[in-house]
Parts: sequence; C-alpha cells; structure tokens
Amino acid sequence: MAGFSLHAAQSVPAWDREALERLLRYGLRAPFSQERLSRSPEGKVVYRLRRPWPNANGAMHLILDPLDFLRRLAALVSFPYSHQIRYHGVFANRSRWRKLLPDPPAREECTSLESAPLPGLEAEASQGTRVGQERPSATHRRRVPWAQLLRRLLHVDALACPRCSTSAETVPMVVLAFLTDPLVIGKILRHLGLAATPPALSPARPLDPPMEFLLETDAEGMDEDAADVESVDPDPWIRPPP
Repeated sequence: MAGFSLHAAQSVPAWDREALERLLRYGLRAPFSQERLSRSPEGKVVYRLRRPWPNANGAMHLILDPLDFLRRLAALVSFPYSHQIRYHGVFANRSRWRKLLPDPPAREECTSLESAPLPGLEAEASQGTRVGQERPSATHRRRVPWAQLLRRLLHVDALACPRCSTSAETVPMVVLAFLTDPLVIGKILRHLGLAATPPALSPARPLDPPMEFLLETDAEGMDEDAADVESVDPDPWIRPPP
C-alpha cells in the first residue's frame, strides 16, 4: 500500500470464516517466536532467525545479555492508556462516509433454552407449547466462553478430567457439589491438607521510598548543565488517564 509498509494483497471470501480467522491470527501474532528462543550454557539469550541477517556475515542467531533482552522486550510494551487499535476510513467514528452505510440488521430476540419447557412437561408449564412443537433456538452468542478460548488459542481443554480422559476420549468434569458454608469448606480443605484460610494481603506499593535510576547520557557535545543529569523521575509511567 502507498505510504504504508503493509502487504494487502491477501483477500478472504466473505463465506470463508476459517481463512478469516487465520488471517486475523497472523495479523495479531506475537513480535517474536518463543520456539526460536533459547538460552546458551553461558547464560546468554539466543534468538534464532528465520533468514540470515542482511550483512556480510549472514548470522542466523542474535545473542544478547539477559538484561539487554529484557530492555528490548520492555520497549514493546505500550504506554498506559494508549490506544492499541485505530480505525481508519469508513470504520472511524468521525468518518463522513458512515452515514452512507446501511443500517445493521435487526437482532432477533434471544430465547434462553433454560426458560423453555422440557419435553413431556408442556402441559404443566404455565406458558407451555404443544407436544411435538420445536423448542425455541437461541441466537448466536457474541461472547465466547473462556474454556473455548483456551481450546482455540492454547489447545488446552480446561474442563477435561485429568484422571478419566484419555488420548482417544475426553471426559468432561462435572460439578459434584456447590458448597457455600465456610465451616464445611474449612473441614474439607483441612482434610485434604490444604490451606483453610486465605493468605494475608500484601501492600499494593512498597513502604520503602522509590528508587532512583541513573540516566545514561552521552556528555560529548553537550553543555555542563545537561551533562550533570544523574537521575530521572522515579515513577515516569504513572500519569492520569486522558
């Protein structure tokens, strides 16, 4: 695209939702791959490149000190209250073209399956349906359950029983009891050898005064007043929201 370092030649048909998901996953991928990250016997951080480095040596690995690696990694963390997603064109909220867009389709009323009468109990329900009538179907949920997100992103089934499940069959865990009595909960935890009382809460901030960090500057070509800078704001990241 003109003016942007962006490859926009890939297109996805409107009906191919799996291809759209793969494209979005590629756009939201991490800035580095953990599979190509390792640690050398000397304690250095080694990052293996996919292609040779564009220089005369053509190195295939980047070797960094742990602190240098953390410093470069911290540079990827965004500032507080900064916008991570920006919409341009017709997607922007102040776009002049938004009034030309058609109205969104009307959303159907979502009918809960729990409120629908069970088969065989239609006559007893106050607002039952006739025998043989189909139960109302729920509309598509916009919120994805957390267990499904873990399966899709990390390939981890958090609801699978670790004792009963096998490689060929996954047995979901079931709730045996829902306990709310603190005395009963304490007895069960003590019987299992677990802590029956929650740990003490730590203070939100340390009681010690904030530490001062030295600012590394190149004094060459600077006046004496600017070269005497030895410290910076001890907490430069705290600022009020916009």
